[in-house]
Amino acid sequence: MSVLALAMLVAFPAACGDISAHASAIAPAEAGDEDDDYGGAGGPIFWLLVVVVLMVLAAAGAVAALIGLGVLAILMLVGILSSSAIAGAARRKPSTFFRWLFVQLGAAGGGVAGAACLVLLRHIFDWPLGTRYTAIFGGTVGVVGGAALGYLFHLSWNRALAWLGKRVAR
Repeated sequence: MSVLALAMLVAFPAACGDISAHASAIAPAEAGDEDDDYGGAGGPIFWLLVVVVLMVLAAAGAVAALIGLGVLAILMLVGILSSSAIAGAARRKPSTFFRWLFVQLGAAGGGVAGAACLVLLRHIFDWPLGTRYTAIFGGTVGVVGGAALGYLFHLSWNRALAWLGKRVAR
């Protein structure tokens, strides 16, 4: 116990004075009184209802959050597909569409995976890194790594198509 807490424990009763004179003004609860501060027959039922209502609200919030994440994922996928289609139409090459698609999908997946991996590593190795910095650094490294992997996948995809084109042309 700290010195300040010990001093407060010693000084507080001395500052309050004698409270026994005021204790007689407080009427004690009678034995048959059932309406005292939710301690009667209806008290446990009230608290049970409070707990049930809070659990229902928490479940409703979790469902709403999952629906919001689903809508966000759909909107993000539509944005990635449409921007890749616009890039492919502007260059008039289907390979441009696939290149941008793979790079954007890799960056989106890499950002989430990078942040999740750094959070996991932070908890495993007990690094003194704040949550905000963990998400920023992990997400940034994940986006860059995911975009690089997406571009490498695009290059291997083009080579596989070229190899398949040579085999089919024979």
